[in-house]
Amino acid sequence: AGGVGVNPFVGEYGMVVMWLKVEAVTALGLPTFNMMVRMTGLTRGVAAWCVLYLLALFQTAWFLLGCAWSLGSVVPKACRDGSLGDAAAFHTMFWISTIWLCMV
Repeated sequence: AGGVGVNPFVGEYGMVVMWLKVEAVTALGLPTFNMMVRMTGLTRGVAAWCVLYLLALFQTAWFLLGCAWSLGSVVPKACRDGSLGDAAAFHTMFWISTIWLCMV
């Protein structure tokens, strides 16, 4: 147990990298969608605001998940310290979560 093939957090298709990919999409998608809603004049529509609200809720939940993973002990130590390979994805998740917590 704890090897690369067994642990779902490790590797280029692991959960840490997946977290970063989804975070990148939501971090760019939420402001882009917000600008599109404002530029097209859909600000009076309830549906557009509901979608924006749901996107913001998802992004907050995703950030909290990243905080739990990066600041807790869920991600294996070998993934955090780089003994299984490049730890850049974990460190990126850690700093995104830490900066987000400092801003909140």
